[in-house]
Amino acid sequence: MDTCMKRSQGDFELYKEQLEKHLSQLSIENLVKWQLIFDEYLEVSNTERLWAAAYLLNDGVSEDMDALDEESLAEFEEIMYVAGYVYAEKIGDDDDKRFFVACEEFALTEVEKQEILRNIRLPDDSDWDEEDNLMPIFPNITAFKGY
Repeated sequence: MDTCMKRSQGDFELYKEQLEKHLSQLSIENLVKWQLIFDEYLEVSNTERLWAAAYLLNDGVSEDMDALDEESLAEFEEIMYVAGYVYAEKIGDDDDKRFFVACEEFALTEVEKQEILRNIRLPDDSDWDEEDNLMPIFPNITAFKGY
């Protein structure tokens, strides 16, 4: 997936096309596993620290999802569901339930989930609000943004 991002140079449509092409080359099982691994990363990334970092990177946009611009949210949703679209094309049936059944069939084992968690390094979670000075907590983001 990183290769797709580098080749697309920030062009979302090109990125999505490259990702779809990459995923379409996977077996059904590996395609479903890709989605399951993506879902694990998504679940793990939902932390207060990540929202705080995003707040700084977005120059103070609220942590509230409603504050994100609609286009960015729509693009993210497309990435969330791209494996399901590719799956439907591969099997020739666009019934979403078939993809969910396949996800249950190829569900990650606890060992696989633990391996994913071992490879993720997120900072400790902490409560924050818009009044907090987040700059000392995220010195690299502060330097990057020029605060």
